[in-house]
Order: sequence, then C-alpha cells, then structure tokens
Amino acid sequence: MDDKLKIIKSAVEDILSDLGVVCESDYSLDVDVYSVKLTPTDPNDAPLLIGYHGETLASLQSIIGLIVFKKTGEWLKLVLDVDGYREKREGQLKALAESFALQAVSSGQPVFLPPMTPSERRVIHLSLEGRTDVYSESEGEGENRRLVIKPKQ
Repeated sequence: MDDKLKIIKSAVEDILSDLGVVCESDYSLDVDVYSVKLTPTDPNDAPLLIGYHGETLASLQSIIGLIVFKKTGEWLKLVLDVDGYREKREGQLKALAESFALQAVSSGQPVFLPPMTPSERRVIHLSLEGRTDVYSESEGEGENRRLVIKPKQ
C-alpha cells in the first residue's frame, strides 16, 4: 500500500474511532485521486457521517485532507464517500438539471437554482454542456453563489 494511502487510512480510522462509528472501508488510488469509500456496519451511522446535503461528509473530507497535508507536506486530491452518497447525489443533480432545463425552455425564462457547492454546480454545468437549447452560468458570490439555467435565443 502506498505510504500516502496508509496516512489517509490512519486518519480515517482515528476519526471514525473518535466518533464511535464502525465502517467497512475501501481505499484506492486512481491516477492522482485518492478515494475512500466507507460503509457503516450500522445503517443509522450513515446519516451521521453524511450530514445535511453532504455537509458533514465534505467537512470530514477537508479534515482528512488537512491531516494528510500536515503529515506529508503536500495537498492530495481526496474523495471521501459514505454509502455511495456522492454517486446518488450526482444522479439527483443531473435529474434536477434536466427538469430545470425543460422548465427554462418551456417558459422561455431563466431558472434560478438554490445555492450549491462548487462541485454540485460543476455536475449541473457538465450535464447541460451538450444541450443546444439551454446554457448554464453561475451568479453571485460566496455562499450565495447559484446556478442559472437560461434558454438559448
């Protein structure tokens, strides 16, 4: 196992231990992205690790990234997932994008989506990229940054 992967595994196990959560885990390295997939043995622990709209999951990923940086001196691309949440959320976002794109086309008006994280906005941008009837752009600053889907003229 890669030394950096060992450091990631140690950080994850320490945090899970402190939280009192037991998980099956899978650690991998694909190109330059370190992936950690966790499956809690108690299904009631998954919401604890994911949090509201994945906020806790994102925070845990940041904390683990910071721990690894402190030990290695380099920032690694790290993706932490619990119970396939990220894949499910991506599917939801793509369906949302299609629904709002149809709404924009049928109404002829821009559709404003609620504020989202940068990675969620990116999923929507990419899912609409091939469409010829709408386009998307981000507006606003900070936590108020949101996506707008507009019909093409």
